[in-house]
Amino acid sequence: MRASAGGPLHGLGVLVTRPAHQAQALQRLIEAGGGRAFLFPLLDIKPLNDPSRALSWIRDLARYDVAVFVSANAVEHGLGLIALHGGTLGAIEVIAVGKATARRLEERGITPAAVPGEASSEGVLRLDTLGPDRIAEKRILIFRGTGGRELLAEGLRRRGAIVDYAEVYERAATEVDPKPLLGLWDRGEIGAVIVTSAAALQHLLSMGAAIGRERLLNVTLVVLSERLASRARQLGFRRPPVVATEAGDAGLFSALKAWRTQQEPLDFNIECVGAAGVEDP
Repeated sequence: MRASAGGPLHGLGVLVTRPAHQAQALQRLIEAGGGRAFLFPLLDIKPLNDPSRALSWIRDLARYDVAVFVSANAVEHGLGLIALHGGTLGAIEVIAVGKATARRLEERGITPAAVPGEASSEGVLRLDTLGPDRIAEKRILIFRGTGGRELLAEGLRRRGAIVDYAEVYERAATEVDPKPLLGLWDRGEIGAVIVTSAAALQHLLSMGAAIGRERLLNVTLVVLSERLASRARQLGFRRPPVVATEAGDAGLFSALKAWRTQQEPLDFNIECVGAAGVEDP
């Protein structure tokens, strides 16, 4: 899909670093808005190498009172493993971290009991349904990828809950050739970079030697949370990150539009042309 003439993002080149299987919808939004999306995935989302390790919690699902799905990937891989081994969530109360996660659950026939206004561990901990008087002694299973923050589990345990993890997928940094990306930067085609995780941000920064660290640190980042914006500042990114007020593709697109309308046209010298080696259907 090519960029539409005019539109709120006209002339803006956007580097989209989301995993390949999650980037197409955002690409369509950007290009329908007149921008140009360059897909450059920095992370791969992979099934577990050894799915048999999930059997312990699948066999014990009936013992849990609450299941928390931290992402759409957690829904896809978690429900896939449960179905593969003949399990079911049954009457477990389900909480979705964010609207995109809730939509994925609903697509699978599951209506979340609660969705926090802020798609983060902090947002989940503010839910009334997870207050100390509601979850003491309850068993909670958190569906997530391997690794990740401990804030949610620690907060729930302090409230008296019994918390376990169902780690249902793995993240891996992609092995990418930075030369096409360097070409885009050399031609002034990148006006903003969308980064949706700390791991992807770190991987982007690791390319500084190839791209040019100073040039990289001066890019405008578009992120999903203030926490990730804070991390970007800690890593040395100089421009204030643009923080989406809503998680998901629509939130990222809205943030891009709001930011672009505040920019002077002369801030951009972007020719919307393709780049060999960077995915640009």
